[in-house]
Amino acid sequence: AVVSTQSTGGSAAMDDTSPQFNSTVDILYGTVLLVIAILGVPGNALSLHYFVSKRRDVSAIIYIWITLVDTLLCLCAIPIAIAYFNNREPTLFASEIFCNFWHFIYKTLSSMSIFCVAMLSITRTFFLLRPFKSISKRLVVTLLVGYFLFQFAVSTMIYWENGGKYQYSANFAECSATTNVTRYEVVANVVMSLTTTFPIFPIIISCVISILALMGSAHEGRTAAQSSEKRYASVTIVMFTAIYAIFNIPSSVLNIMIIADKSLVNSMLSFDSMGYFSNFVWSLSIPLNSLCNPILYVVRMKNLRAALLATITGGIYKREEEDGKSIVRQSKVPTLV
Repeated sequence: AVVSTQSTGGSAAMDDTSPQFNSTVDILYGTVLLVIAILGVPGNALSLHYFVSKRRDVSAIIYIWITLVDTLLCLCAIPIAIAYFNNREPTLFASEIFCNFWHFIYKTLSSMSIFCVAMLSITRTFFLLRPFKSISKRLVVTLLVGYFLFQFAVSTMIYWENGGKYQYSANFAECSATTNVTRYEVVANVVMSLTTTFPIFPIIISCVISILALMGSAHEGRTAAQSSEKRYASVTIVMFTAIYAIFNIPSSVLNIMIIADKSLVNSMLSFDSMGYFSNFVWSLSIPLNSLCNPILYVVRMKNLRAALLATITGGIYKREEEDGKSIVRQSKVPTLV
């Protein structure tokens, strides 16, 4: 397996002389990607509608960004699925314009998704440790927009240093950069790898701190209801972290190893002669993570669950406020607040 850092963070792929692909595994990968698109796009879009409609606090702003990015990432899975179903033929990627646009957007969104999760974890930990302090919503929006522009600039640098052209790779069933390498492109790829790898560390650390803070100590004088709410929140954090870790730690570890010693990673991935492991780690895991997020929202957020059900059925939406009171709204298409 030949390692390349042209994709988000890094990737491992074969050269174009690789043996014929396994059609059964290709169909499996294509089916998974198609399911991601069918369920992930409406799931994230409905979640986005809910977070846009609710009160705009810091968490809601970050969730808006996460759900927007995840919606687009699930859409980006469709061309890859089509290629897998068509014996790795480029199909939609045959268009040079579409190929360039897809690669540019997909890699920028992948990096943005990781940063949003890091922002969510860090701000949530801050509020747990400093409950009487606040974070400026303008600061959060500025950081999110600033990071997006930064990643956009890095992607632009890679694009132009690559000759303004990406090409379809049958090994990944997607568009990737050519083998043209300049010193600017190397720097840009290292920056891209670092920004998609190191956010995982503050995410894990902040979630561990959050769990400890939520557990609290016995002398805090909490009621049984408060203790139950804190345990519920801690389980949500553990689940969110576990989902993120499952789909991102393998690629993050390999990205760090690529920066340190690419030849070592080439040797480690020598077993992956057809690239399916590499494709899962660096390509399939990203939209899979985007699919799991709305499932977690529905399972763990009762207000969101009630609002989505009311939207689908046109029924009554009952929202529980933090003080335990309830507000009942009834309309054909209820307002999601």
